[in-house]
Amino acid sequence: MRLNSGPPPGPLLPGSGDFASTPAEKKAAANTIENDLEPSTRKAADHADEASNNAVKAFDGWSTAAALKKVQETWDRQVTGLMGRLASDRQPQTRSSSSIPTTTWRSSTT
Repeated sequence: MRLNSGPPPGPLLPGSGDFASTPAEKKAAANTIENDLEPSTRKAADHADEASNNAVKAFDGWSTAAALKKVQETWDRQVTGLMGRLASDRQPQTRSSSSIPTTTWRSSTT
């Protein structure tokens, strides 16, 4: 295989190459996002915030506290992005992108 060549001909994944899904499959996926992924993500984010806040307090006055705070801010931005993506993915695909509501996740520290 040459590194500067294009992809091999044919589908990249084995199988039929049909990525369509039925309305029932879309509804099941949206249900999983709403009832499993979003709550689990919120719970994990809240747990991480709590642990990070405790660590920042424990290292108060040390450079480590400032570094942990910066990591926490990055984590919060990433969680916000993930929650927004999950919210948009659970919406019916028939809506235009301008009508998809966004979900803003807020850290307990902000």
